[in-house]
Amino acid sequence: MASLEDLTEEQRTNIIKRASVLQKLLDNPEVSEDVKRAIMKTDKSVRFSEVLAKDEVQGALEGQKKKIEELQQQMIEQNARAALEARHREARDRGLDPADVEKAIVDRGIGKWETAMEFVELTQRAAAPTPASMNYGNSTPLPDEKEFYKDPEAWKNKTAHEVIDELRGRRAPLRAVK
Repeated sequence: MASLEDLTEEQRTNIIKRASVLQKLLDNPEVSEDVKRAIMKTDKSVRFSEVLAKDEVQGALEGQKKKIEELQQQMIEQNARAALEARHREARDRGLDPADVEKAIVDRGIGKWETAMEFVELTQRAAAPTPASMNYGNSTPLPDEKEFYKDPEAWKNKTAHEVIDELRGRRAPLRAVK
């Protein structure tokens, strides 16, 4: 490149104007960093230490931020697992299968764990088999095989009369109408 003495007055003035504009851009805090980055990109030999330091700090901060987010996510997952295990333990303590409670939450759209456990308890109670010892008024004896097969029609009539007599015995006697 030629020295300044070899340039014409017009060329020197033009260089001074450009240098003045460049200085204004470098002094403006809004665009200074962008100008410095553009200069460093254009001429690899030029380095601005404040821009390089800022990039280095930003890189370190981004790495730290990413690690913090990962740790926060792990903590959230651990807390969720612990809460789920506590709920499962509570269900088992009440004699319920946690899978049944979760199924009730999903299938029935129940929003609370406690409500779902109550629902499952009530459902299980309603579906519980009745004891075999309960007799719902059926006092008809089972047929004596010999008597039944000997004459089924006679056994049927005899049993029907016994049941009718038993029912009449439970009923209050009719009163005479005056």
